Amino acid sequence: PGQLPPVKEAAVLADVLGIDLTEIYRQAAESQILQLAYQARTGQGVQIAPQPGQLEEWLGVQAEAFLTAPLIVWRNATRMACTYAIREALGYDKDGLLHPGEPLVCRSTHEEDRAEGLINNTLWRVIAVTTDPCLVTVAPDGGDDDQEQHTIQIHVEELHGDAIAPAAIPFRFGYCLTAHTAQGGEWPTVYIAKPDMLAMYGA
Repeated sequence: PGQLPPVKEAAVLADVLGIDLTEIYRQAAESQILQLAYQARTGQGVQIAPQPGQLEEWLGVQAEAFLTAPLIVWRNATRMACTYAIREALGYDKDGLLHPGEPLVCRSTHEEDRAEGLINNTLWRVIAVTTDPCLVTVAPDGGDDDQEQHTIQIHVEELHGDAIAPAAIPFRFGYCLTAHTAQGGEWPTVYIAKPDMLAMYGA
């Protein structure tokens, strides 16, 4: 019952009779993070009880933090706005080039890209950028930069818009992820946009 519904399709898993899985295995039952997720999902109202090292409320975070720990949001408009704000705080031009170290999310659904390991919603990091021709070297985020590198023509939604060149592989920046993109992912630290979390259930 806790499965995120699809963005545009019917919530099939919520409508089909079956068995509900209710026992918690992936987290400790008393986990503050699990309790927060349950509050948000059931619309009880989000009450953050800070617990140092596990669950903390922050009014602001340095932009550099999002190089390795994503900001999770609900709305796509929030994702775009936060991505631009983070890159600007890092000193990156909104319409400029990619920079080594930037996090990316692959958005390709093409079979030939999948065969190369460039799979939709996988996380990548920029290793190098050349301007003539304009190519970007990426490697899987969290992996060994010397392995599985790809030097490709890249299309980043926030920089290049919606018109994707035939030879380009689509990506988004990975500083900020919607909950749908982030589901199933694991990081040592994540940040959650509280205004978006409250808006998700009309608070």
